[in-house]
Amino acid sequence: MNQSETYDDQALQKYLSDIANIKPLSREEENELARKAKNGDKEALNKLVRANLKFVVKIASHYQGKGLSFAELISEGNIGLIKAIQKFDTTKGNKLITYAVWWIRQSILFALAEKTRLIRVPLNKAGDFNKIKKSQNHYYKEYGEKIDMEDLSDETSIDKGNIINTLNSVHDIIPIDNVSYGNNKTAIPTQFANDTENPQTLYYKKKLAQKIKKSLKSLNKRDYHIIKEYFGLDDVQNGSGLGITSKGKNFAQIGEEIGLSRERVRQLQKEALKKIRKDANPEDDLYIDYLLQSGG
Repeated sequence: MNQSETYDDQALQKYLSDIANIKPLSREEENELARKAKNGDKEALNKLVRANLKFVVKIASHYQGKGLSFAELISEGNIGLIKAIQKFDTTKGNKLITYAVWWIRQSILFALAEKTRLIRVPLNKAGDFNKIKKSQNHYYKEYGEKIDMEDLSDETSIDKGNIINTLNSVHDIIPIDNVSYGNNKTAIPTQFANDTENPQTLYYKKKLAQKIKKSLKSLNKRDYHIIKEYFGLDDVQNGSGLGITSKGKNFAQIGEEIGLSRERVRQLQKEALKKIRKDANPEDDLYIDYLLQSGG
């Protein structure tokens, strides 16, 4: 290790030590500071950033070994956190960190893509690719789940075959270990592959089941079923153990099972998650948010 690396390591250790004992804000404090920050109050912005630095470190830790140092990952994540604070709407009823996870991850992933050149969009596919990504992102922000292929095709006016071909030709903004391969050995983003789930998603499902076992048991049967099926969790209510099944189901699939519309299932899932978050530790939100982002 050279002198520069030693200094960087010491600086990182000091940073982690400095933020270790920062106390979380109450929901009321968070909302008040968020409103002030949105109106240009820099002191309020700084307080919000500082209160959430540990969450950024936690998220950044999952992207080590992808081409950036841990310190660089944290720095990029902090940029995403600031963007999230500036766009955060307190009237929606969400916690800041719940909203910020997406921005933090995207900031890190864009930096990784820039560093390792993961994004290669053929010129003849760039237009369709941008439309697809825009629709995917908009749908997730609106409904809290990934758009299925039918709706994606309707939203973009691109037929399903061309969507798959476009995504097959692009190395998406995702970690290398989150890529599956079809029969033609072309990289396909995992959300469009029928392969087994990547280890990171399985890990988070296991953690979620362990962390919120008590909260899951307190839900009524219908809400419990929705959460269990959406995230692909084992039947913990019946005491059969903790863990995971395979793939989670989308709102439409669950609605068909229990005779409700997709929108009604989405509403019930949102309410059930509020109950779970109320009983869980603040850090447990990260497990939920990762699974929401990864499609369950």
